Amino acid sequence: MGRLNLGFIPLKAAATLLLSSVLLSAQPTAAIGGAGYSAPIPIKVAPGQILTFFVSGIGAGLKAKVAADGLPLPNALAGISATLNELSQPPLTGEAVSILAVSPMTSCDGIIVTVQCTPLVSVTVQIPFGIRTVSAVSPIPPAATLTISESGGSSATISLSPISDQPHIVTTCDVSVSSSAPGSLCRPVVTHADGSLVTPDHPAHTGEELVLYAFGLGSTLPGVAAGAASPTPAQPVVDTFTLTDEAAIPTIPSERQTFAPLFAGLTPGFAGLYQVNFLAPAPPMPFAASDCSTSGTPNGNVALTILGDSADKVIFCVAP
Repeated sequence: MGRLNLGFIPLKAAATLLLSSVLLSAQPTAAIGGAGYSAPIPIKVAPGQILTFFVSGIGAGLKAKVAADGLPLPNALAGISATLNELSQPPLTGEAVSILAVSPMTSCDGIIVTVQCTPLVSVTVQIPFGIRTVSAVSPIPPAATLTISESGGSSATISLSPISDQPHIVTTCDVSVSSSAPGSLCRPVVTHADGSLVTPDHPAHTGEELVLYAFGLGSTLPGVAAGAASPTPAQPVVDTFTLTDEAAIPTIPSERQTFAPLFAGLTPGFAGLYQVNFLAPAPPMPFAASDCSTSGTPNGNVALTILGDSADKVIFCVAP
């Protein structure tokens, strides 16, 4: 299935995300201002998805990042917990949610602003695999809420929209925030068979088996409990995903190609991490090594999209 070799420690690296910043005005009570790479409220979530929420009004005593130190994941860290309410009939309320990490930050992290910065806490959770994505009352879609609370303190709630999949291709900024300074290049985690990153200096070659890593690919068969280590052998996803490739450089004409991955499923030994194995497509021609390092395409010459009910795109370097 391919082996990741990027210091990809299940909890202290892969599960500790700092995916985006939000700008909030001062709040007298707790509030959730946004969530990682997801769209605005209601936040779309998939079964088993790892996602970071940004909360104001809690964690005043939190001075440093606190990450889970083992599997299964805990339901509380540093006095901060999360619960899920599914607005089904009958409703399912108070389901404990696994937490991977909590970390103090501000609304100004990673950006330059002239207004006062709001203290925030980033709370990284794993959405339960059992969350309902289909409503029994069609065509009304299912709905849910997530409440993040501080022991003996405030709590905040945000609306969720459960969907079958919400792919997010992992980047090096996702897996190693501490080594990625603001403004540094975030490379997609697409690897060779030995686990090394595909980069312009170490490109893929046509027909080579590659592995990309992602969050949010949804349910698997057989299932696994949220917060638990994914078992061996790797569990395939329920949804069907297709891959498309085209030239990442607008000036090079190309025809979009569609093909199926070799495998898509959970990565054994990790919580909520998926992998997609596929064969590297041919690069757009004529090929030049500089195609992978021009100003408009810092990661490569091939744009690959993973498509289920939702989609995400990655750019990487392929040589003939």
